[in-house]
Amino acid sequence: TIASKHLKEAGHLHWEISNIADNSSGFTALPYGERYYRLNSIATNVYATYWTSSLYSEVSAPFFYLFSYDANVYTGFNYKVNGYSIRCIKEQ
Repeated sequence: TIASKHLKEAGHLHWEISNIADNSSGFTALPYGERYYRLNSIATNVYATYWTSSLYSEVSAPFFYLFSYDANVYTGFNYKVNGYSIRCIKEQ
């Protein structure tokens, strides 16, 4: 219930003023827009949504999202045709 504050970029450069974050994990999650397959793109500085690497079904996948105003990490499932962020990690 406190992981979000460790994942988000600290400060208010990109996040809304109510941002609760210290970025102690080094992940530096940024808020961004997202695309829903039936709606226009939505830009925001309030939350960030990321796909996970787990598979759920052929049409849906798990995701997590972070809000500026709390330290929780929320999870859910949604259609893969929606546009959420991903985090690429280079293996060494």
